[in-house]
Amino acid sequence: MADYTRLPGVYVKINDGGLRVTPPVSTAPRVLIIGTAGKGPAYMPIEPLSMVRAKTTFGSSGSLLQKYAEAIAGGAENVTLFRVGSEASTITGVGYVSAESPGLTVTFEDHSPTIGDDYYIGYRAGILEVYTSRGTTVYSNDPDDPIDLRVVSISGTNTNAGSDILTSGTTVDFDHAVLVDDLSVSDVTFTLGDDGVDISNRRLFEVCYTAFALLDGYDSDIVVIAGAYADNPNVAYYETSVTGSVTSVVENYPVGDTSVLGWFRADSNINSSELYDYYWSEEVWTDAGAMAVSALDATYLANYAADPDTYPITFASAADRIAKGFREVSFAYLLANYCYQMTKNNNEMIGVIAIRGPRDTSGRSSAKLYDVNRWVGVMPTYNDAGVVTNDGSGLLAFPLTMGCSASRLNNLVLGQTEGRIPGIFATDDEYIDGTVLYDDNNFKIDIGAYISIVGEHPMIVIGNYPYVGPIDGLYAGMISLLDPKDAPTFKPLGSVKKRWRLSKAKHDELIQAKIVLMDDVPIKGYAIVDAMTAATDDSDFRRLTTVRILHLVSQRMRAVTIPFIGTAALITPKKIALATAIEGEYAKLAKRGYLSDYQFEIEISKYDQVNGNVKIYHTFIPALETRRITHTYQFTI
Repeated sequence: MADYTRLPGVYVKINDGGLRVTPPVSTAPRVLIIGTAGKGPAYMPIEPLSMVRAKTTFGSSGSLLQKYAEAIAGGAENVTLFRVGSEASTITGVGYVSAESPGLTVTFEDHSPTIGDDYYIGYRAGILEVYTSRGTTVYSNDPDDPIDLRVVSISGTNTNAGSDILTSGTTVDFDHAVLVDDLSVSDVTFTLGDDGVDISNRRLFEVCYTAFALLDGYDSDIVVIAGAYADNPNVAYYETSVTGSVTSVVENYPVGDTSVLGWFRADSNINSSELYDYYWSEEVWTDAGAMAVSALDATYLANYAADPDTYPITFASAADRIAKGFREVSFAYLLANYCYQMTKNNNEMIGVIAIRGPRDTSGRSSAKLYDVNRWVGVMPTYNDAGVVTNDGSGLLAFPLTMGCSASRLNNLVLGQTEGRIPGIFATDDEYIDGTVLYDDNNFKIDIGAYISIVGEHPMIVIGNYPYVGPIDGLYAGMISLLDPKDAPTFKPLGSVKKRWRLSKAKHDELIQAKIVLMDDVPIKGYAIVDAMTAATDDSDFRRLTTVRILHLVSQRMRAVTIPFIGTAALITPKKIALATAIEGEYAKLAKRGYLSDYQFEIEISKYDQVNGNVKIYHTFIPALETRRITHTYQFTI
């Protein structure tokens, strides 16, 4: 029976779940989701504990809540949400006297687009109060009754002067306060913020860059950037059919397209206001020749007009580009580097990032066989040195994991003439085009080991509204649920329905491209085909289980050695105690099946004793994942 949507009356709606006791905070691996939302605190880690609380806090718009629901559906028990992309609403000039005494600035902590209708403000002779539309006082600096509910933050100097902000009279209270949207006081300006729900890919990169700086040292285990793609369009690469045509013309992405990542420069750190630039050079559009200056990005042009020496229109070379601070960037590298840096310095961490799904020639999501096969593509060919001689296409030619030839690279890519070899490697300045770092065994530090790239785009069914999307949130939830020695391989992922099926030959090739996909598995159903990381074939850390067991060992060793920090120098008795603690932890891990063998050595030289250093060298054999079982049969008489 239909609801009576127009008929006056009293109606009843009942929701279940209110009497369920909120479970205690889980000790399961923590999934950190970074994304956009229509409201709620920004740039602050929040643990909602339930879908109801998450929706109440952040609303239903944006990418954050949807990815949270997917992580929970995948099995995550411990999720932290981190809202990015929003810009706060502000009221400036409260108590304005002059340019030298501009008064107070009111900044609303809830970055909601309805701030102007949700709040009232009153001011007179230094007394400032802010109220909700229901009359609740959320801020007052009245010395007789100060109130601060952390809804707004106040900056600047109180002049105890300036124009009144009142509808009438001389009393600062709700009855005489002015609706923020109706402010019309001289020198007082209300600037509506942006909830950030519809930010561009370029802006998403910027706010994630800021987020990772803010989250330095934050304890989480699995990281997902909602809405980010490992293969986001990038000026560093020439592509075929950028404009949606099915021709083989090699193009680069349009200059003014904010969905494209360009050469990026961070001009400030998190301790000052954000200032990011994207450089558009003549190299950005080589297919049709150099673009006219008038077609360049408007923000860039304004900067160039103001300071042409700092913002030149052309770079002489890739080295010149780097010298001027403009760097090659990608979401995959940003996430991999963050997880690597956190693992090295704080807490072991892995990331999950999606690949864009198949699209038709007009750019719309598609599950048609032709579009899916074009999306998968063909493998590149390599010479004996492992250099790409003929670029493939689609997922099978993803440059970060498969490499690419020189002809596919923008002329401003560092090392363009040699092409690009497969791999995501740590560098000295944490950018793709920095100097690659090597470990003690003289291997490149392969930070692809710290991320998994997922390619599947099934129908996701959570609640009453199925939709097509990537499985990064679901996969992160699944990983958090599994024991580190158990791989997601051949394990079903709930809440999804397949939209296409690939041949086993294509799945076999996609494993080489380091793309996690799903397929029908006997007995198990629609399941993960293989659980690999984005590490190169030369790395020990190609398998997710290997990385997770390493991280488990590292976590346990941190825990047992921390008590020795701050104690007297580890001379013989203390050294024995440390060795006993490490041996005990290794024995537990081996007994539980994480390791098949291990050994370690503690080194403390005289120099180390003076400087308070202890070096511990570990070697162990992790429980290796069973990936292939071959049955051979024959008859006999």
